[in-house]
Amino acid sequence: MSRWLMALALLLFANLPSPPAARAAGEDGVAFIAADEVRRLQGTPNRPLLVDVRTREEFENAHIVGALNIPLAEFERRADAIPRERLVVLY
Repeated sequence: MSRWLMALALLLFANLPSPPAARAAGEDGVAFIAADEVRRLQGTPNRPLLVDVRTREEFENAHIVGALNIPLAEFERRADAIPRERLVVLY
């Protein structure tokens, strides 16, 4: 996914209403999920990997414990660092 599409997806995610908790994944495997659903999934054995796409400085200032920081500007280059066998939530 290109940097601009990812930025657009993040903007759309930020403006989604809470219900429904998740929207069906498209052909590319991308789905939108509400924050409440992410919190619920974090308490399960198969918790998703949280990937924070903000800059390093923003991440260092505050982030969700356990999140991986891959800044949006580096995302395409570092996408291989994301495990494929796990649900991944980008924020």
